[in-house]
Amino acid sequence: MQTRIDIGNDARLVVFSGERVVVNAQFYGHTILKTTDLNGDGVDEFLLYSGATGAGGELSSSAELVEVKGRRFRTIKNFGEVEHQFRCFGEEDAPGSENITSIIYYIPSKVKGTFPRFRVDFYRCKCPDEFDMTNPQTCKYVQSGKIPEE
Repeated sequence: MQTRIDIGNDARLVVFSGERVVVNAQFYGHTILKTTDLNGDGVDEFLLYSGATGAGGELSSSAELVEVKGRRFRTIKNFGEVEHQFRCFGEEDAPGSENITSIIYYIPSKVKGTFPRFRVDFYRCKCPDEFDMTNPQTCKYVQSGKIPEE
């Protein structure tokens, strides 16, 4: 199963330190959700998010945590598919519609220079409203680990 969603763009992410280019790499995704120093080494990591739509009104999104090492990105944690919407476009309560979304948790490491432990919990929710916001009150916990099979 392919976990990184390549939306077919030729995007690049360029990271600077002052005026010096630290990294110039192909960017699989369309959003940087968060930058933070999770391992305490003084350099921020990036939580990257990408998504693609498919036939039949499907939307699939994935996430991965990367760091800059040697002028390249190195994947620290590939979370795989973190959201899946099926028939959520148009009528909110269309027959067979569903939204599976996730929350990524982490437990900080007590050892400087090491990454935290991660856990991904999945929830089945009603389709998002017209503003693309999932109402957490419509969600029910499904499982931890990987996105549930249909």
